[in-house]
Amino acid sequence: MQSHVVQSPWHTIGVDLTGPLIKTLRGNAYIFDYFTKWVEFFSLGTIKSRNIAQLLHDEVICRHGIPVKIVFDNGAQFVADVFRETLKIMGIRHRTTALYHPQSNLSERVNRTLKPMLAIFAEHDIESWDIRLPQLALAIRAAIHESTGQSPAFLMYGRELKLPLDLMYGPEVDVLDELKSSEEVRAYTERLKAILVSAHQSARETLEIAQQGQKLLYDRRRKDVQFKEGDLVLMANTSRSALGKWALPKLAPKWIDPFRICASLVLWTANWFLYDAVL
Repeated sequence: MQSHVVQSPWHTIGVDLTGPLIKTLRGNAYIFDYFTKWVEFFSLGTIKSRNIAQLLHDEVICRHGIPVKIVFDNGAQFVADVFRETLKIMGIRHRTTALYHPQSNLSERVNRTLKPMLAIFAEHDIESWDIRLPQLALAIRAAIHESTGQSPAFLMYGRELKLPLDLMYGPEVDVLDELKSSEEVRAYTERLKAILVSAHQSARETLEIAQQGQKLLYDRRRKDVQFKEGDLVLMANTSRSALGKWALPKLAPKWIDPFRICASLVLWTANWFLYDAVL
């Protein structure tokens, strides 16, 4: 397992489309989420490349600036010329991951966190779950992330987000209101910079430790399987298609079964197996 190490905020972001989960009154529900531990969620009525490129520019780059690299899968929306040209114009490098190997795109992990949270809301209001996306994003941004030891908000802005629960404890004194001169403002700015530099360094160290642990666990579980003639195997379904008007391609079987290996060929440096379906 290879680790993808990010050294600074907004250097690399991951883009992933998930859904449709549940059809809402606002159209087909898709979630567009970004990764630097800070998240952005959007409910989309369409996932055409032009719309996604426009969303990326208007709602992400115009608010957070241009990242160095974007990671996404080989979905049709991302390989389209209009999306690639948008990245090229803005000087953004991109890296693609395997379409059915979401572990290599770190934003997929956000999806695994988000879906159970959405399920709780959908249980009570199945047609309006998407209006809860901003609240869920706030919860994730304000929570301490186990891989960094800091909240995404603090690493992005140098401060923690004030939540509705904080109002129970009364108003806080605004530090900026206490600054009376340009010298005090300058000193405050320098302190804030030092705090962020220290926090980012601490986050990098914590991330490296966490990723080393994740790699060790993955490698320990991974086993190299040696196939031979006569073995029964499942074959990856790499050409999954929609299951019907209301069905979701993501619910299509990931594996086609069963097959029996009837021959093994070695071409160049790869092993190629011939399969025979078992009825």
